[in-house]
Amino acid sequence: MKRLIVGSLLTLVGLFPAHAQNEDLSVLVDAGDNMALITAIQNANAGAGPSLIFIRPSASGDLTFTFSMPVEGGESALPAVNTNRRISIFPFDSQGARISFVRDSNASQFRLFDVQDGELEIERFNIESFSIDGDGGAVAVSGDARLTLRSTSFRNNFASGA
Repeated sequence: MKRLIVGSLLTLVGLFPAHAQNEDLSVLVDAGDNMALITAIQNANAGAGPSLIFIRPSASGDLTFTFSMPVEGGESALPAVNTNRRISIFPFDSQGARISFVRDSNASQFRLFDVQDGELEIERFNIESFSIDGDGGAVAVSGDARLTLRSTSFRNNFASGA
């Protein structure tokens, strides 16, 4: 009961988007903290953590994640979404801030997301400079998986070969 009341109050004061409310608790990740975001997605996949992830500006006000390598053993910057749940990632504000995900220009090729099962929902992202030799330049979606994008832009992403 406490979760629903808190969630409703936060929606009323405009801190959380109303469409993002669900019964799961949420987790806050500072922009630029790649490991915290990786851990939040891993925990959501395992059912051991919230499936609602909010990104807030870092202490310096930065809203950017820069990736220089894929997660260990993968072809993506972030862990594959492979759960039967919906994982939602939103900026932690109601003022229209956008979160940027950028591949370091000196890094090897890899994508940002690989959605293998369940659903990934993201809002107000800029996704830039991801590439891979294969399917899905910035994002790969396979099987019955779903990707929901709202107010998200893609720039300089590509896939080659297949």
